[in-house]
Amino acid sequence: MHTNSNSYKAIPLHSEEVKSATYVSGMLTSGSSNSSLRDLNLGFIGSVHRSHNIGNFQGFYGATGAVGNYHVDRDYFLGVYDSLFNRNGSNKFYSAWGFNGGINYVLPLRNGGEWRVFGTAVSWTREFGDYLSFRRKILDSVVNAVDRHRDFTTLAFHSEFVFRIRKKGSLGYKFGYVTSLTSLRDERTPYFNTTPGYFSQTLHFTRNHITGFWQTNFGYYAISSQLGVSYRF
Repeated sequence: MHTNSNSYKAIPLHSEEVKSATYVSGMLTSGSSNSSLRDLNLGFIGSVHRSHNIGNFQGFYGATGAVGNYHVDRDYFLGVYDSLFNRNGSNKFYSAWGFNGGINYVLPLRNGGEWRVFGTAVSWTREFGDYLSFRRKILDSVVNAVDRHRDFTTLAFHSEFVFRIRKKGSLGYKFGYVTSLTSLRDERTPYFNTTPGYFSQTLHFTRNHITGFWQTNFGYYAISSQLGVSYRF
């Protein structure tokens, strides 16, 4: 879930005078992680969320789910963890479900756009599948750090510019930082803990009730890219 915990959530502009809205979203995600970015991840993330505009504030809350395949680089573990691959090779299925929510402080821009000056969001996901089982079997003595937790919780900080295009369209750019709320102990460096985090940026375009977006994430031993679409009811 690292670099995939805080996918873009569309919210109507204040100038649209839509107080509340419901969205469904789907996105493909791909990326690399681990030392030298040697492992590959490919998955699908789906979500439904509710948004609200109140004065100079706006917020959202909703549920999310994910399925995918995490490809562990076999050469890295060859001779140490052959028994962990067994019949399935290095491909590890994963799935997850969870909740997320956030709030923004907003200032209007010319022509109906807005600057979402400062926002914060939290996400919580619970993981299942082969990849979680694989991580729980890895010994501390052969890795720097490994996360064996089923639950993954993050806190995000972001800012966003949205520009009105014609009557029913907009173009926006969002950037921010997301950090895990659980630190990991580095087994090779005594008394040293690390907290995984990542920088995120998103380009999005809205026409009528449909929003398309491209999000890139760069973080602690991980990168990912998400291409998705949201529909507003």
